[in-house]
Amino acid sequence: MLSWAKAHGRTELPWQSNKTPYRVWVSEIMLQQTQVTSVLAHYERFLDRFPTLESLAGSTEDEVLHAWIGLGYYRRAIRLREAAQQVLGRFNGEVPQSVDELCSLPGIGRSTAGGIVSSAFGIPAPILDANVKRVLARFHGVNGPEDTRISESKLWSLAEQHTPKTHAAAYTQAIMDFGARHCSRSQPRCTECDLSTRCVAHRLNAVNLYPAPSVPKKRVDVLKRQLVVLDCDGACLLEQQDDSGTYARLWEPLSLSTGTEPVRLLESLGLPTDSATIADCPPMEPYEISNQRVTEEVVVAKFREDSTRLCTPPNTRWYIDDELTPLGMSIRTRKRLDLAKSQVTFS
Repeated sequence: MLSWAKAHGRTELPWQSNKTPYRVWVSEIMLQQTQVTSVLAHYERFLDRFPTLESLAGSTEDEVLHAWIGLGYYRRAIRLREAAQQVLGRFNGEVPQSVDELCSLPGIGRSTAGGIVSSAFGIPAPILDANVKRVLARFHGVNGPEDTRISESKLWSLAEQHTPKTHAAAYTQAIMDFGARHCSRSQPRCTECDLSTRCVAHRLNAVNLYPAPSVPKKRVDVLKRQLVVLDCDGACLLEQQDDSGTYARLWEPLSLSTGTEPVRLLESLGLPTDSATIADCPPMEPYEISNQRVTEEVVVAKFREDSTRLCTPPNTRWYIDDELTPLGMSIRTRKRLDLAKSQVTFS
């Protein structure tokens, strides 16, 4: 694996240079369930905004969520900030060097902790992300057909067996790169692989059966209705989401349940419907997230008054684009706001 990495591994990734425990930690969190190419578009920008652990710990939740826009899985950003605060309080501002201590922090599991201690400190620790699981499954001929199934703990044992006592950082990067670029899921380069003579899946001519493909979830069609409420100056009423779901803690337009008329929702919030103009927006392009195909309907309600003359319902706030303090909101919400504002005129 180390020989392969010397010839083919990536050495230009930004977290491989100017390496500090904090920079490595941020990269490991961003790389959870996210491809390297997507992380590259956000990593340096995030660190420009939060160059130190102290700056991250001292930030607001919305500042961190705003800097995370485009990376998805927003709970990672929330947990990263919470963990930074705990490192300051519990570990005197020093990123822990043990897997167990790292796992005690929000958002860090065993594989992420292993990546941090091996890459940042050179301490041998196994990792087990999707790429590593695929390499181990094929090499050992496990977790393919039913009679080859092994437990997660046994897979961890295999990962531990292969993790060297020296060159831990190089090996960790190598096996992740190897799984992503060489032993890939759909087009592995078996004819160019130095491991092929010892790879069980290759010897069985069944590489594509290892690991066993997951059963695709049945696609579900989902209708999402949202009400964009604007004042006469373009300020928008946004509602903060709870700590669950895809858009945890982000700010979004008001949600319209099926069959609920916009006027009824405004009335329930104590907003004066007699001074609002309500209109349907053109349909947005459907999109897919996980196993859902989402169709959105956006309705805009524009008031003749400014937000200071209107109420602010619980768990909401009025937001203007040029606010000095940015809010955490998804790219899709920005598109919803732009669409709604294109349908009305402002004085």
